[in-house]
Amino acid sequence: MTAITVAPDTASPEAAPDGLERLYTIKQAAELIGIKYWLMLHAVNAGVIPSYRLGNTRRRVRRSDIETVLQASRI
Repeated sequence: MTAITVAPDTASPEAAPDGLERLYTIKQAAELIGIKYWLMLHAVNAGVIPSYRLGNTRRRVRRSDIETVLQASRI
């Protein structure tokens, strides 16, 4: 199994204004950590990675949630 490293998003120009954490679509999140879209979708559908809906839009995931799952899987 290959370990996946994700850099912290603290100084990223992609950070949301007012110190809020940026939300990513499932596709963006998969590209961010370098996995296939269907694998990220499976993890979200299974409840392994929490997702959020804002109104009637696509599901979004937080980078910190992805990092938490990745850190837990390394143990």
